[in-house]
Amino acid sequence: ALWNQLSETGFWQGEICNRRKNGETYLQWLTITAVVNETGETERYIGVFTDLTRLRDFGQRIEFIACYDALTHLPNRTLLNIHFEHALSKAELMNARLALLVLDIDHFKEVNERFGYECGDRLLIAIGERIKSRLRDGDTLARLPGNMFAVLMEEVENADDAAVLARDLLEVLATPFRIGSVDELEVSASIGISVSPDDGSSLATLLRKAESAVHKIKAQARGMFRFHAE
Repeated sequence: ALWNQLSETGFWQGEICNRRKNGETYLQWLTITAVVNETGETERYIGVFTDLTRLRDFGQRIEFIACYDALTHLPNRTLLNIHFEHALSKAELMNARLALLVLDIDHFKEVNERFGYECGDRLLIAIGERIKSRLRDGDTLARLPGNMFAVLMEEVENADDAAVLARDLLEVLATPFRIGSVDELEVSASIGISVSPDDGSSLATLLRKAESAVHKIKAQARGMFRFHAE
């Protein structure tokens, strides 16, 4: 299955069981990317892995609590940081860029106040599912505190790639949600974007700059996207 996907898309990532030189087996999170030449022929593959042994040893439940959001079951900031470090290593090898999009759901407090917290929780789950449906296989969607989400884009050629995704996400979120008895629940999002290495090479820095862009949007309007550099 791994090689089939590599042949079809030039990309694969997932958990595999590997063996150390001393014969010990261990879990690793592996990303393999095909490198093609100017004629489109595959010249070689680049593989980057993260050892998951410690997470396995602590058990699946502890792993879930530490790395995933309890409500949406999406990666939390801890796991986002692991994926970021992994993606950054690969990007440096390939001389590529990363983009981080921070989505702040507009007027979410009003949803809780009008329809209740259960409706708000179900809305966050539905929003996460819609966002995820528009992402590539190599992108990471994470839940941040409150009503915020983050998308980590790998292999970004230029800022236009992030802008295209931001427009797509604004469009998909503009379709009203049906949550329980609420048939037409309309939401929008303000999206801040930062790009590595231009805006920094750490997740904390990119988050801070993307959130700064979100704040600038909310000070003027909502339902838009903005780059930190603008």
